[in-house]
Amino acid sequence: MLSDTNKARVSVLVHALVGVGVGYASLFVGRALFAFILMIIAMLVMGRIAERTFAKGKGRSWWLANGALVLGFLWFLSWVLFLNVGV
Repeated sequence: MLSDTNKARVSVLVHALVGVGVGYASLFVGRALFAFILMIIAMLVMGRIAERTFAKGKGRSWWLANGALVLGFLWFLSWVLFLNVGV
């Protein structure tokens, strides 16, 4: 069983990987609005998964700090990076 600190670390890592993956997938949707909508959908899906897996009974503030901000930041960072590199 994982401690609370390890659960937070795993949650951040999973959200970071999903953020980079969604950033890469955003290249193929065409427009910035659709890329943003794709990120919101991924964030909501990951929020449900993280709430059931890592944050039982901790509420939305735990997920915002340990997942949503990380996913949103890394999505934007990787999307801009992949867009400029021309992957």
